[in-house]
Amino acid sequence: MHVLDDLKVLDLSGQVAGPYCAKLLGDFGADVIKIEPPQGEVGRRLPPLDPERLGPEASAFFLYLNSNKRGITLDVTTPTGADLLRRLAEDADMIVESFAPGTLEALGLGFDVLEALRPGIILTSVTPFGQTGPWRDLPINELIAYACSGWASTTGRPEREPLKGSGYNASFQAGVAAFDATLGALIHRDRAGVGQQVDVSILDASVASFGPGILGAQHRGDPGGRQSGSFQRGPVAAADGHFSLTLSRAHFWRDAMNELGLPQFAEDPKYFQGRHEHGEAVAPLVEAKIAARGKRELFEALGRLRVVGGMVLTTEELFDDPHVRARAFLVELDHPAAGTLKYPGAPFKMSKTPFELRRPAPLLSQHTAEVLEEIGIARAELTVLRARGVI
Repeated sequence: MHVLDDLKVLDLSGQVAGPYCAKLLGDFGADVIKIEPPQGEVGRRLPPLDPERLGPEASAFFLYLNSNKRGITLDVTTPTGADLLRRLAEDADMIVESFAPGTLEALGLGFDVLEALRPGIILTSVTPFGQTGPWRDLPINELIAYACSGWASTTGRPEREPLKGSGYNASFQAGVAAFDATLGALIHRDRAGVGQQVDVSILDASVASFGPGILGAQHRGDPGGRQSGSFQRGPVAAADGHFSLTLSRAHFWRDAMNELGLPQFAEDPKYFQGRHEHGEAVAPLVEAKIAARGKRELFEALGRLRVVGGMVLTTEELFDDPHVRARAFLVELDHPAAGTLKYPGAPFKMSKTPFELRRPAPLLSQHTAEVLEEIGIARAELTVLRARGVI
């Protein structure tokens, strides 16, 4: 049994945030139908790409973000495609989309129309800046999300320019926010019997995650900024890689100094209580001690003392880590084009209705005939639609 296995979701979204929301719905049982234009959505071209397979099945992003979905191609910008989408919506519980604000309305597929077709439908719209506001029609990428949310102002060295975070973290945060909000709308529908449109902004999700920085700036009376790096600010070299050490509390400092063989700094009030102001003075000594030890041995030794520290794992080390293995977090799945790969599981566990990786990301147009036949489209009509470029 899966907690969402009675739900049907139409995924009209592209890139990262919307597809991740729809993937999470699929991970817990929903029948998610990925609807792409005939040439495939832009996420199929996001790197990293398999250098031996540079077609629509090459993107690692697409493979991950679209597992547990069926896939069809449909040009919803054509009158016939829009009509087919309306027919699909008549049997859907949720739609996840990432078109520019106003696009669905222009196609005659706005929330009011969809709600009339399917009372109680939930439309989750994931866009750069939301459905309202003066920035609503502007594009976004990860760099812009970090810059405009305030995160970049605190990232990097003070003598250098601000930095963005790595990867697509802003988009993944927005995807989780969209998943949470969609489930909230589902609960409201179960209680009140009505659907709603969920408006998710990638920028809003980024600003929300920057909340402590925003409140901290108000406490201090200044915006804060980037800080110099040392063992207290980021990973430093260990004997076999890199290690991060967080000494945010006085007893973390004391216990870490003793474990590293620097007892003269462990109880000295100048460092014990003034670790932030004076810690940089002893940084070379601390970093030399860290450099002499293995990162896993140091992680386990400090962990026994309840000191917050972490080893920087490579992808290969992550696959072999005993904790990750014990949690059964990486799941093997075979894809007809990409082969067998290890996929991360859901970011949480449920004891009664667990996550299950049931199917790989669809090949381009893999389930078009199957899905459209479910709404009464005959095979002969499919041939015509394909010849006209609708599917």
